[in-house]
Amino acid sequence: MDSKLTILAVFLVLLANVESRSTVRSLSSVYRGQNCRGGNLIKIHTEKCSTFSGKRHCVAKCDGSRTSDPTTRIKIESVGGRKCIQFTKNENGTQYLYALKVVNGTNVVFEEGGCQKPIEDGFLFEESVIRIRSGNSKRFVYKKYNTMCLATDCDGNLSLISTTNKIKSMCRFLKLK
Repeated sequence: MDSKLTILAVFLVLLANVESRSTVRSLSSVYRGQNCRGGNLIKIHTEKCSTFSGKRHCVAKCDGSRTSDPTTRIKIESVGGRKCIQFTKNENGTQYLYALKVVNGTNVVFEEGGCQKPIEDGFLFEESVIRIRSGNSKRFVYKKYNTMCLATDCDGNLSLISTTNKIKSMCRFLKLK
């Protein structure tokens, strides 16, 4: 009986360690890293915000260059089998949440409010994993409607583009710690 309790205790300690790990990370564009000059991390520009329909919208670009930059540190939340990409900003003791949202069909912004319920469809992405032949390397694709994916270009703009039955390299991201 003691060995069962010991095994259970070890399992609970391991589970607690897994649960306590931070999921805050940076998302890096594979395309920008290989084909463009400049930063390749998704970044929120809180100094470039406007208000639309009572919600604050901030510029979302793929132009971050350091994982130590707090504006490139995001959390990927699971919501009903889909993913919501969220940024948390602490300012003067107040916490502000922003989430990546598709607006006007293909444009992408960070909208204040984050991944809080009830959550609109514009905040939710299907995450798929592409395994690379060499090693255990993975690439992540964030899709909408099975025909569009979150992508970036060499100008750092984030938008949805058509996948036309093939995932383009512009849609592939790495999760960095």
